[in-house]
Amino acid sequence: MPSSFPNSIWNVSFLDPGAESRNPLALVVLNQALAPVTFARLWLKCRWRIFADGGSNRVYDAFSPEERLRRKGVPIEQIEDQDSTDLMKCIAWIANVEKSQDAKLDVALLGGLSGRLDHTVHTMSLLHKLRNVHRIFAISNESVGWVLDRVSIPSHRRQKGYLITPVRI
Repeated sequence: MPSSFPNSIWNVSFLDPGAESRNPLALVVLNQALAPVTFARLWLKCRWRIFADGGSNRVYDAFSPEERLRRKGVPIEQIEDQDSTDLMKCIAWIANVEKSQDAKLDVALLGGLSGRLDHTVHTMSLLHKLRNVHRIFAISNESVGWVLDRVSIPSHRRQKGYLITPVRI
């Protein structure tokens, strides 16, 4: 499948408080420990905020999750589909927003790269499956990851701190 992002420059400028994002950003908060500074930066930059798999408990940790959110006017959707994970349901919700608003969103997953191994593997699998559909960045307290099809890095952009690992499937 050809890439939807040919010859594009991928960057994480959305983590820079002073930088403008290229596309509107959707934040998916998963049920993992949050780095307060990273969370605050993403929260302010994102137009849409979606909680999955107990992610709301990480943000609002001192309440009965559903009741407090309802009182604040936050819509809560119960999706009965048992054939997809909470993360997949969030991505489907984002696709519906894109369709209804005729917009293309970048997606920041806060969590998914640490903790339980099955969650990490699922996150990486989903990044790979959706690499031609969305710019999805998985962000943990230690790293930011995304999947690229082909890579050509101009020498002036090569810096320390990057790891590119080829994956052939």
